[in-house]
Amino acid sequence: MNVILVPVTYKGYVLVYNTRKNGWEFPGGKIEEGEDAVKAVLRESSEEAGLTIENLKFVKAFKNNYVFVAKATVLKGGEFKAEIFGTLPFDLVYDRNEYLQILKESKDKLNDNNIPSLI
Repeated sequence: MNVILVPVTYKGYVLVYNTRKNGWEFPGGKIEEGEDAVKAVLRESSEEAGLTIENLKFVKAFKNNYVFVAKATVLKGGEFKAEIFGTLPFDLVYDRNEYLQILKESKDKLNDNNIPSLI
């Protein structure tokens, strides 16, 4: 199984640019041996984007992933270039409709009216 984090700020949401896949995606990755999904999502978001997160919430299981949402602060760069977006960029790694579905469900789960619509 893998984990995906939808990191949200008051300016938008954070995506990382995966140079191997030539596109933007949410931070995430494999759950390592001895790790649970929460520890994995915290580690992956820190490694890939240098994020500190709070108010972590489980959104759903999606394909082979556990999807989480959290308020995030970009502290420093990580393994990938990280940017805050108000709308989805066009060069995404995966299907645009899947991102839109995950974004909507994540915003609903976070339940914070100060967060942009994300879509």
